[in-house]
Amino acid sequence: MKQLGTLQYTDSVGLLDWLIEFQDFTSSNGFHFPAFGKAVEILERKGFQANANIGDAHAGSAGNEVKYLVGQALANLKSNQRIFVGFPQMVRAWKKKYGKK
Repeated sequence: MKQLGTLQYTDSVGLLDWLIEFQDFTSSNGFHFPAFGKAVEILERKGFQANANIGDAHAGSAGNEVKYLVGQALANLKSNQRIFVGFPQMVRAWKKKYGKK
């Protein structure tokens, strides 16, 4: 798995794909991955916020929706120490909507 600190945060697809890998890893191992706090710290330092763009605020652009998706992942990491299982499906829907691979 690529290191979160080395990602290009302007690469929405790369960031969302990393979060899916992180979600898969923490879910499949059946324990709370200790680095979740570091992931939260890095994402927040890069300007992402838990529960960002909820409601109608997330609609309208790919960028707004990325902030929403990362915000949902962050909120779950902060409260449950893992990303919710439906996250990959949300990312796939986002990719399809905006023609991303």
